[in-house]
Amino acid sequence: MAKKNIFNGNFSGCAKGDIYPTQYVAGDVVPNELEAAAEALEVIETDAKKAEALVKARAKQIAKADKEEADADE
Repeated sequence: MAKKNIFNGNFSGCAKGDIYPTQYVAGDVVPNELEAAAEALEVIETDAKKAEALVKARAKQIAKADKEEADADE
């Protein structure tokens, strides 16, 4: 399985097939077609442990936002 690169900061880009750019944040997976640009801007985490921590933090952010949205719907 290929290693997935992780953003270590904010990045905006159009992945293949997208019409509008997506706003990526630390912890998001870098799409293959955006790797060169992300590397040039130094927003790819190269340390595996830091990348894992970023992914976990991002998952917590998403879970919190989902919970707040569900609570607002009640």
